Amino acid sequence: MYEYICISAQVEPQNQDCKLTTVSSTIDIPDELSRELEKISCFATPGIACDPVVLSSMKLLCGNEEYPFLSHVSPSTDGEERVAHHLVFRNTKELEMCPGMAPGVLRCDNFCVDWELLPEKLPLRMHLKARKRLGHRAYLWEALLGDAGWAGVVAERFLAHPDKPLYLEFSPEYIDSYGLLELFGEVYFLLPESVRADFTFTTAFSGEIENCSCFLRAVPSGSPLLKKIREQAAYLLKQDAPGEIPQEYAASPLVKAAREMKPELPSIPLASTLAATEEPPEFSPEEAAPLLSVTRKVPTLKKHPLPGSREKKNWILYIIAIFLTALLFLLVYFYIQAVNSTQESDVIILRENMRIH
Repeated sequence: MYEYICISAQVEPQNQDCKLTTVSSTIDIPDELSRELEKISCFATPGIACDPVVLSSMKLLCGNEEYPFLSHVSPSTDGEERVAHHLVFRNTKELEMCPGMAPGVLRCDNFCVDWELLPEKLPLRMHLKARKRLGHRAYLWEALLGDAGWAGVVAERFLAHPDKPLYLEFSPEYIDSYGLLELFGEVYFLLPESVRADFTFTTAFSGEIENCSCFLRAVPSGSPLLKKIREQAAYLLKQDAPGEIPQEYAASPLVKAAREMKPELPSIPLASTLAATEEPPEFSPEEAAPLLSVTRKVPTLKKHPLPGSREKKNWILYIIAIFLTALLFLLVYFYIQAVNSTQESDVIILRENMRIH
């Protein structure tokens, strides 16, 4: 798995310019892939006030290779910069080894929100935190669009037309990026396991990105992009006017499962070095709507322990340990010298006394 981290100055939503600084990347990341990730990182924000955190799972075509990648873009703690952190998987199998796949990794603190070190190269990353949620009824789709079956419609659309994007117009005051991530996770567990890693999404679509594929695109209400989306006659779901589920999907087993599915038994994950925990469904029908009616609190994300920073801390500890050991040795040496000197003085005094007598 490759990593690519960059920072840019915070800009106004309408500002299309972006001054980007790459601060870290995996030591053996292909140059062409690195250039493509730089283009992806330098993008405009949605153009209206909304959750500044953007969570994405997309695929990048680079040369003859297609790379699944996860992105976390957020303001720094002081609000002066935007930090974009991408995890790029070398193939789909590598992503499939993560419990919960994209939602499972994005909901954990695997990403930097600040950068305080000098630019550096990182070794190939082998460990991620991930949480796999058990499949359950699509409570959040019911709270957002009035019918849990819409999650099944999205799943059916993806299985039938994975190359035709589906847009979801949402109110930023009603649900934030982490709420959307949970929403998309409900679709994940309706899909066959063999295609879950191919399901792509973003919580804040801001325009087409060259060589990137993204199926489910959340667009905040009021975005200037909505006019163009309607002109293209693209499939658009609206939070404030979802309508009835189309007749062609009424008898779909996925729509039925979204409305009635009970928690599934946890399956044995593939062999992996990735840490994982199983967590039960977080929402009941009564709890879902209140949670969506206000902006959910964004979890506090910590900068993951970068290997370079660990090595620097280890060197400091080694130096301190050597210094303390040397100091202890000197103290023992001088103590022994002092004891020997005292003993020699006592012997000399004793001899002088014997001569006098």
